[in-house]
Amino acid sequence: IELDHIGRVIISSIIDTIFMVDTLLYFWRAYREPDGRLVFNLKKIRRNYLTNFFIWNLLGNFPSSLVYYYGYKNATEEGDTSKTNILLIRSLDLLKLCRLARLSYLFRSSDFVIEFLQNMKSQAKLELVKYIFLLMVTSHIMACGWCFLAFAQSGSFEDDLLNTDNWISYWYNQTYQEGMINPVGDNNDKNRYVLSLFWSLQTITSIGYGNIVPFTTLEWWFGCFFMLISGVLWAYI
Repeated sequence: IELDHIGRVIISSIIDTIFMVDTLLYFWRAYREPDGRLVFNLKKIRRNYLTNFFIWNLLGNFPSSLVYYYGYKNATEEGDTSKTNILLIRSLDLLKLCRLARLSYLFRSSDFVIEFLQNMKSQAKLELVKYIFLLMVTSHIMACGWCFLAFAQSGSFEDDLLNTDNWISYWYNQTYQEGMINPVGDNNDKNRYVLSLFWSLQTITSIGYGNIVPFTTLEWWFGCFFMLISGVLWAYI
């Protein structure tokens, strides 16, 4: 694993540590009742926390980057770099999605959010902010899923990505030219995310696909599922 990867592991571990400390601090942090009253009783605080989103916070703090680093390193040293093992290790990153469970609580308990909502004079503006945020979160989750789908089928973001059937290899063979955005390589994660986000926004807004399209059967099923989700999202909005 290259030095750049080690740097990312360190940064990710620091972020995980901050989230873990924050997760533990919730045992002493007052919370708001639905009627807006603040609760300071420690027993009630801990009972409320344990019965609501403590498990989600705990799962979201799983040190997946650290596990991937040592798991991949040990697998490489032992010569066991099979697609299945690498995929299982990398899949642990999906646990970070559990952190989204605390968003509703943060919105209800944050003084900044409450003050912002109270100062929002127009209900239409408030609804607009809400739907923009919803679209941003949905498009991000779809982009991450679309990118991970290519990895799941190839087992790598390196050259193996081009040697297997997936949407990235199809796009690369049909479109890529020297100097363009390059999604191949572990260090090009931002490029892969941009391409994935472009696909998710095309799907959500129903603009229609250009040169980033499903290629394998799994990807077509994935695309159909998220087109249904996008339709439900627009119906809700």
